[in-house]
Amino acid sequence: GIVSGLAFTSDGQTLVTASHDKSVMLWDPNTAQARKAFAGHNVEIRSLTVAGRIADTTGPYDHKNFPVLGKIRAWEIAPGKEKDRGPLPTKTVAGATSLALAADGGSVFVASTDGITYHCDLGTGGIVAQYKGHLESAWSLALSQDGKLVAAGAQSGEVRIWDVASTNQLHVLRGPRNPVHNMIFTPDGKVLAAIAGDRTIRFWSTKDGRLLTSVTDDDCHPHCMAITPNGKTLLVGRVQYDDFENPLVGDVKVWDLERVLPPH
Repeated sequence: GIVSGLAFTSDGQTLVTASHDKSVMLWDPNTAQARKAFAGHNVEIRSLTVAGRIADTTGPYDHKNFPVLGKIRAWEIAPGKEKDRGPLPTKTVAGATSLALAADGGSVFVASTDGITYHCDLGTGGIVAQYKGHLESAWSLALSQDGKLVAAGAQSGEVRIWDVASTNQLHVLRGPRNPVHNMIFTPDGKVLAAIAGDRTIRFWSTKDGRLLTSVTDDDCHPHCMAITPNGKTLLVGRVQYDDFENPLVGDVKVWDLERVLPPH
């Protein structure tokens, strides 16, 4: 199936994928063999995040392919203890489009169609903090590995980065007016990679908001990413569409980040 989400566990020993066929899979990245499959979704999976457990968000799209409603679900992934924890109690967040688990797995950051990014406690479902600035739907979300930075990409093409603790906005990153479909921080938090609707992946400095470089995929539409824990390799989930914008086939492309990124 077409891959809609990619993420490594912190030890790099498991690659987790979500697909348009409504499945979540655990893979051995060394052998490319599947270890475990999770079922239970009845609609397409939009976003995937891993921090000791899996959380994902699902939901339908309207006729213009805009997300209209999102539900969040969690899965335990410890070997021998895999189980479905069911829907998460984030009732106060409607229209979840993308999410990122905090490192301790006890809270989740949620991007929403109202343009706000929410930090929610998974025990109570309550809102811990809100990150505002986007005037259009937030479509993608990334949390730095140290939990200090959160970024949200909007339908307008803008990306905003906030300090998690203070909720202060640090940078507004502006590319062409294309929806930002997916984002990820490098493990050291120094670079934010963002996929836009123009098939381009842009790499931004989180220190000063400067555009470091960009790469464009001429063959497929990139739409999700994962970076190995050592920060050296970028995996990009891609899809090919027909002339009527129906998805045909999907694959995963591997990039050497040491060659892609300039000194920063």
